Order: sequence, then structure tokens, then C-alpha cells
Amino acid sequence: MLAPVNYFDPFFLLLMASALVSFLGAYFAWRWRSDAGSIPLVMLGLCAGIWALCSSMEYSSPDLQSKLLWASIKYFGAAPIPVAMAVFMFRYGGWHRWPGMSLLTGLLLIPVATILIVFTNPEHHLFWTAYEIRQFPGYLGLQLSYGPWFWFHILYSYGLLIASASIVFSAIGRMWRVYSRQTLLLGLGLSFPLVANLLHLLGIQPIPGVDLSPVTFGLTAVFLFATTRLARILNVIPLAHTVLLEQLRDGLMVLDMQDNVLVMNRSAEELLEIPRLDLLGKRLTAIEHPAIQALMLAAAGETVRHEVQLGTRQNPRWFDMRISPILTDSGEVTGHMAIWHDVTDRKLIENELRYASTHDQLTGLYNRMFFDEEFDRVALGRRWPVAVLMVDIDGLKRTNDTLGHAVGDELLRQAADVLRQTFRQDDLVARFGGDEFAMVIANCDETGASQLIARLREAVVRHNELKPVIPLGFSMGYAIANQGGELQTALAQADAEMYTDKHKHKKN
Repeated sequence: MLAPVNYFDPFFLLLMASALVSFLGAYFAWRWRSDAGSIPLVMLGLCAGIWALCSSMEYSSPDLQSKLLWASIKYFGAAPIPVAMAVFMFRYGGWHRWPGMSLLTGLLLIPVATILIVFTNPEHHLFWTAYEIRQFPGYLGLQLSYGPWFWFHILYSYGLLIASASIVFSAIGRMWRVYSRQTLLLGLGLSFPLVANLLHLLGIQPIPGVDLSPVTFGLTAVFLFATTRLARILNVIPLAHTVLLEQLRDGLMVLDMQDNVLVMNRSAEELLEIPRLDLLGKRLTAIEHPAIQALMLAAAGETVRHEVQLGTRQNPRWFDMRISPILTDSGEVTGHMAIWHDVTDRKLIENELRYASTHDQLTGLYNRMFFDEEFDRVALGRRWPVAVLMVDIDGLKRTNDTLGHAVGDELLRQAADVLRQTFRQDDLVARFGGDEFAMVIANCDETGASQLIARLREAVVRHNELKPVIPLGFSMGYAIANQGGELQTALAQADAEMYTDKHKHKKN
């Protein structure tokens, strides 16, 4: 029969509080079990809670048999803790499918064997060689002498943790500057209980005869869970970056539901020309960059694609930007992932093909096919009145016949240069066919068209003052359309006036 427990004993209250906090941490970790690393935290919280609860019962028990019973039961929690911590570290390192069930079973063999040996210790004394109750200040404690399996269990536990930590932390060594905060938090959370347990094994105890290990492991479970949610140390997976993300040529960025930047690879850093250290943990609303503005438009649960142009006018770069939601197994949106795929080569080829299909190869002006398409579009527009101008090069046929087509082609190129210098970039200027050119100018009335004709004649004069091989001469005509139905008529009228002007030049 157990003596009544002193519920106001400070260490008893500390152990019970640690058990309660550990179980609560396990409960909340289970609620967020879709997050990376939450399942090992559930296991860690349950084990630490069992350890602390049984330690409180051992502490309060009045006789040797009761204390030995609770000391044995507590290994249901204490023995598997190193496995839970090792799995947690590998989740942090990015091995989300490691260890598999077969390897996990292998890792648990020693803890299971330890529990069996503890409960059968009276038959072999492999775990405890001797035990007795000893009077400590204020309470009766269990004094134990350890056998060979206890030290094997300790070596296995510390060896597993040191090996796991070495693999993970060496893998993220190259990413230290980027992930220093997360790694320091992880290291602090994992090392604190191990140091406390090691001091107890060495006999260095702040409270004589009291093992604070269950308390520190419980606090570690809660600490790691809190940093998982608040500092998001598990949302950043350094090893996966080192092995995969850092080798991707595509820029990649991962955001949480509050639009905080969680993950960003080297290609994204080069694309944005912003150091990762200045972006990780920051909200997108604090960042101004054309490559990420589209991220603000992404709706939850939807995949969005945008084409983003960066670089300079002399050296442009195009990226196909894809924004996808990150979903849990239950379909809940937990964030977004943006990928920028460089499509500059494809875009340049497309632009070259588009240019070739819409421009005259000789003069670089728009060709007749593009002119006809734009002419129909202007007819449906609202920028009236519209002026239509027709221009013909004087004497091109004679030049071709007497000096050759090479000289005639050069004359066509010079005529195109004069037209480009005279008209605006937004005006439709095209080689209409042979030696004819057509221009369509929106929001241009009779007065504006007359001024354009005068300006074009002045440009021809200035060109000829440079004394080209063949002087340039234009025959010109124009007409005004005030609505879409008049545009085709205006084109025919401008063409007729051009030929009238051409006949005048021949007479002169």
C-alpha cells in the first residue's frame, strides 16, 4: 500500500507539470501532424511525458518495490526517446521518407530489448546490479548500480544521436549562413537534455539524488514543437537544398500562408539580385520586384502562370513563372511555391519568328500582311479621325534597270529610314508592295496630315543634302477617315492622290 503523496513537494510538482506539458506538446504536434517532423515530435512528447509521470510516481513511492516498479515502467518512455530525436533530425535534414518502416523497426530493437531486460532484471541483473533506498535531504531516493546492458543502452542512445547529428549537420555545413538561426535553435533544443542527462550519469546533480532528465526532455519536446510552429525550423530543409534545390537552374521560392519567404534557392537569389539573407523570413509585401509581384495575386488553392520580363532593354531575359499551392495530405493549403523557368532562348526565337512574319525583310518596316491585319483593327477602334498616307519612290524601276537591284534595294532602305525618322513609333508604317509605302495615323485630321506631308518632304530634302548615290524622291497622297466605314475608301483615295502626284513629277 502506497503512502499518501505530498502533492506540494516541489520536485513532485515539477515532474507532474513536465508530464502534463509533454503530453500537451504531443497532442498539438499530432494536430499539425501534416507538417514535416511533427510525428517524431508526437513520439518525443509522449515518451518524455511517460518518463516524467513515472519518475514522479517513483519519487513519491515510499518503499523499494514500488520505486523499482515505476523505475522500470518509465523506460517505456525513456528508451525510445533517442530514436524519436534521431528521426526528428533526419526530418529536419530533408529525409522525409527516412527512415522507412524496416529501418525504423531496426532502430527500435535496442529500446524494446532494453524494456524487456529492465522488467526481467531480477533474473539476470544485466541492467541494475544492485538497488536500495537511500535517504536524501527531504525525501527517499532510489540508489542504483548499473549493469552492462545499461551502459550498452547509453552508448547506443548517444551513438545514434551523435551519428544522426553528424550526418545532418555536416550536410548543411555549406548552408550555414543561410540557415544559422534554424540550426542554432535545433542544436540548442537537442543538446540541453543530453547535457543534463550526461551530468546525471557522471554524478553531477543540482539536487542530490534527483534525475532532471525527464524534465529537460519534456521541455525539449515542447521547445522543438514551439520553434517548429513559430520559427518554422522544419519548413526549411537544408539538406534537400544542398542536394537538389541548389542545383536547380530554375528559381524557386516557398511561401507560407502569411506570404513569408521560407525557402529560396541560389537561382532565385541570382534572378532577383537580392541576397537570400535579406529575404528569408520576410513578407512579400515588404519586397518590391517585378518578378514577385504576381505572387501577391495568387489565390489559395489555384495554380497561376505569368510571363515575367527582367534584365535590360539591351539584354532582356524572360521567365515563365508558375505559382502553385502547397497542399497537405488532406488537401489543406499551407503555402505557395513559385518557380521561375528561364525561357529567354525560346522567347528570342519566338520574337525572331514573329518579327519575320510581320516585317519586310529588306526595309525592316511592317509588311503588307501585318498592315492588312492592323488596318482592320484600326477600323474597329475609337481613335478618330484617322489619316491614311501613301508614298511611292520615284524612279525605282529606272534605278534597278540601269544600276542594278542592289542599288535599288539600298534606295528602298534609305526611303524606309526617312519614313522611320518622320513618323512616330506608334504609327503604322509599312512597305505596301514594290516601291510603295503606306502609313496609318490615328487621331490625325486634315491639318495634321498636311503637316506630316510637309515634314516628310523636308526629311527627303535633308536626306538628299547628304549627297547619296541616288537622290531620293517621293510621290505622296493622303486622305482622312472619320469612321470605320470610311477607312477603306480613304486608302483608295490616298493611293489615287499618290499616283496623281507621281504624274506631276513625271511631267516636271
